Amino acid sequence: MNDKLKISIVTLLLMIGLFACTQNENKQSLINKKDSDNSLVYQKDESWHKDFRVIKFGKYEQDNNTANGKEDIEWLILESNDNVATLISKYVLDAQVFDDNVDVDLKKFNQNWAGSSLRKWLNDEFYDQTFSDEEKKFIIDSEVKNTPVIGNNNSAEPVDMGPDTVDKVYILSKSEIRKYFGFEENGKSENYQALPSNFAKSKLYEDINKEDIAVWHKEQEYESENEKYSEYWVRSNVVITTMNANEFCTDIVDKNGHLSNHSFPYYVYKKEKTKHETKESNRFYKRGVRPVIKIFADLDRIKEEKEAVLEEKKANVYDIKEIDKAYQVKNYAINKTYNDFDTVVLGTYEQDGDITNGKEGIEWLVLQKENGNALLLSKYILDYVEYSNIIGRATVWKDSRIRAWCNNEFYKSAFNEKEKVLISTAKIKNYDNPVYGSSSGPETIDKVFIPSIDDLMDGFSIDYDKCIKEPFYDQKKIDDERLKTVYTDYALKKYRKERNNVNAYIQPDFWLRNQGRIGEVVNGKNNNAMTARQTIDIKGMPYDYFQYSNASDRTISKNPKLGFRPAIWVNLNLINDFDGFSFDKRVDKIYSHEEEKSEKYSYDDIDKARVVTSYNNKSNVDSYDIVTFGKYEQDNNMSNGKEDIEWIVLDKKGNEYLLFSKYALDYVQFNKTKETGKLMSWNNSDIRNFANNTFYENAFNDSEKSNILLVANDNTVNDYYNLGPTEDKVFLLSIDEIIKYFGFRNDEYDGKDEKDLILANSKNVTYATQYAKDKGVVISSTEVYENKNRYSCEYYIRSMANRSNNQVLYIRNNGALHYMNVYDNWKRIGFRPAIWVKK
Repeated sequence: MNDKLKISIVTLLLMIGLFACTQNENKQSLINKKDSDNSLVYQKDESWHKDFRVIKFGKYEQDNNTANGKEDIEWLILESNDNVATLISKYVLDAQVFDDNVDVDLKKFNQNWAGSSLRKWLNDEFYDQTFSDEEKKFIIDSEVKNTPVIGNNNSAEPVDMGPDTVDKVYILSKSEIRKYFGFEENGKSENYQALPSNFAKSKLYEDINKEDIAVWHKEQEYESENEKYSEYWVRSNVVITTMNANEFCTDIVDKNGHLSNHSFPYYVYKKEKTKHETKESNRFYKRGVRPVIKIFADLDRIKEEKEAVLEEKKANVYDIKEIDKAYQVKNYAINKTYNDFDTVVLGTYEQDGDITNGKEGIEWLVLQKENGNALLLSKYILDYVEYSNIIGRATVWKDSRIRAWCNNEFYKSAFNEKEKVLISTAKIKNYDNPVYGSSSGPETIDKVFIPSIDDLMDGFSIDYDKCIKEPFYDQKKIDDERLKTVYTDYALKKYRKERNNVNAYIQPDFWLRNQGRIGEVVNGKNNNAMTARQTIDIKGMPYDYFQYSNASDRTISKNPKLGFRPAIWVNLNLINDFDGFSFDKRVDKIYSHEEEKSEKYSYDDIDKARVVTSYNNKSNVDSYDIVTFGKYEQDNNMSNGKEDIEWIVLDKKGNEYLLFSKYALDYVQFNKTKETGKLMSWNNSDIRNFANNTFYENAFNDSEKSNILLVANDNTVNDYYNLGPTEDKVFLLSIDEIIKYFGFRNDEYDGKDEKDLILANSKNVTYATQYAKDKGVVISSTEVYENKNRYSCEYYIRSMANRSNNQVLYIRNNGALHYMNVYDNWKRIGFRPAIWVKK
């Protein structure tokens, strides 16, 4: 390696290392990230690129003067982690066709990046001519994801982008552009714009001056107030359209910084028929190319002063004065959730639903710390409020009712005068919807606000590529479990009151301030704001809607409500002078969601397992300690034998234990043979016979059977059933046992309908084994209680409903209660047994 090249490589590594050291954590975007270091190591210019670090690597013809040789390529460092830096050329370097190998037979057309001539050119000719042999050693193979995207002109049908590829050199997709350069505002972003080199400009102008391109493309793409910039190809959304001709298209970034949603033709085939002849013509179109590469960088020797903290750590609650001790959310491992994050306490708000004991301290997650300020997001959903109080008019954040409420009623209620001093008056940017382009309105000045998609993606360091899902245009979501939260008891009561249903599914949606899809017509007109749960819904939820019984009769006009999860900026420079004391010890008592890690024990260690009643009301089946006892087919793979049955411990009485299967193990019809005029119950049911014979014999060996007790179980007594006890070794729980061990009895139950007896909850929810599912047990269609790609299911209990038509009670997949006819098999409800054992 010659000395000049050695110096270049060392300089490159130093610049990448210094770049990495300026970041506390990996950023989704480096836009607006300023640096006080005026060192010449950062190549500055007068455009927005000054916010990126620029390095030189490789050479390519750029000034269009071949006599003086090739020029150094300047690259923007998009991100740097794990000793790998991702680079994109600062300028548009060349103009190429996207694919020059097009068969006019549409059925044969290969419409993706993997088969394009542009990909081949970048990885062969460009790669070979641009980098020396020594430089090539630093370039690594990149796994390029080519996920399906929406169709042309916002078609609902996803377009197959072809297989994933492995490339030395590639171009960005739409999602990658937004990841690194941020989202559009008013449908465009100056951050997307790029200047062409003189060499690229000459090739582009030569191509643009040619004719035979659709007029609407000319008007939209060529007549621009930003003529100095260049259009360039984007890897995603390659489609076929039929207009005046067959057009083979992909996306571009145009001169105005607009990321095309309608695509741009790179090949047009026309067939014009006249009376005398059929004339055929075709044309390939060139657009700019901004190559992307990944290179190795030796960053081990340069350590971050505050690198991401990934070690296991119990969450702590700090007073606001100790905010420096609290970890930022992005410093946690990706698998953590809201209960794993440190919080700080500032202000008070009613949360436990008991106004007699006063308001509770508000816990906040720390999303960002910058320029002497910290961005805080409430840990929980604190209230249940409407976004707008106006019907029939699209309302942006600036004009919304929720904004006025944030900065007046909530602000005055939640913070005392000393606490208010800490809260910064912040300039809030309101970016447009990243998919639909809906305007979210101008900047605002706020004390309290609700988060935007950008706040959450930056604060949680969400990997856009891994989270964006585009199965259909109207179902784009950014999925990240860390966004998940819960209602406070106070907010939950308002949620159920609003829905007029004490058993309503608990869906912890909360408002975002970005606009959703505006003016959509569904049963009338509605307007939308974006929302989040553990997914960010790009489309959003309606904040107003009309419904009509006919074309002219408007029957419903409404402003629905969703969860309120506030955010604030706190001035860190004033913390030391703050003489208030916001920390409220009741926070630990009321919101003690933190559980010790669940443990699995053998039957010999059953005494070590905790009983279900020792857990708080936010627990679920995955929180409980497990005891293994017996075996039963569960994975539906007969070749590997039966699996250990996992039980949770409901009760301990001396050396006797009540066990309840963790999962629904099978499907069994409650009773098959119908007897006219006879009331059917657990006492004389087929399912009881199955439990005490078929299941008992199949699940336990002789040694295990000797530990199972024969017990007398009380049974339902109501207006229609007066049943005595049954003696069982295996049984189903009764309604009284469900309430005793899991709780959630509805205090407002009026005795009229059993389904109102138990509130919806997660504590007594279960899941079906694969074997039970394959036998037909119906799993939940809701995501509310999804856990580890398993869905909750319903299961029988042995109590009968207070009805004369043979109705048995069962637990729904949301933990509430319902009933069905004992002879019905359409619901296919799960079998979840219980046993008493003696050690």
